[in-house]
Amino acid sequence: MSEFVNVYFRDMTEKEFNDFSEEEIRSYAEELIKSGYRKLKITALKASRKEYEETFPQGYNTPENYFYVIQNSEKEDVGKIFYQTHYEKKDVAFITEFVIKEEHRNKGYGKSALKKVAEDAREKGYKKMGLNVFLHNKISYPMYLKDGYKIIEEIEGNAIMEKDL
Repeated sequence: MSEFVNVYFRDMTEKEFNDFSEEEIRSYAEELIKSGYRKLKITALKASRKEYEETFPQGYNTPENYFYVIQNSEKEDVGKIFYQTHYEKKDVAFITEFVIKEEHRNKGYGKSALKKVAEDAREKGYKKMGLNVFLHNKISYPMYLKDGYKIIEEIEGNAIMEKDL
């Protein structure tokens, strides 16, 4: 299989955003625990919910956010990706969510979605793309390095990464 496959983005609906957000808050809390950031599940869940609410203070209607469903060439939903204008650096598009459904992993969708989201951000005028990844994530972290992302900061088991567009 080639490294890149065709992927398409469609705008996510508000209902899809709300449903996905609840799943991601729980998932992120579990990742916080794995990273050693938070020891107690209840604390991690509160921290996850607080961070989500800070990232998306107006939910689906938060300005300067782009919410996409990733589809394959058969128009089947294979994942989701969100990005927004970085809160401090207005020329940086920051990926806030990126998930490929488990049954669609290792098929090139992740690499192709990264390429497509970079093109989308470049077309909107951004100069760099950033993201945060848990260092214990043995799939995503190496993929980001291979895609040209560089670590600009490490905090409590996380890497903040950026690349030029």
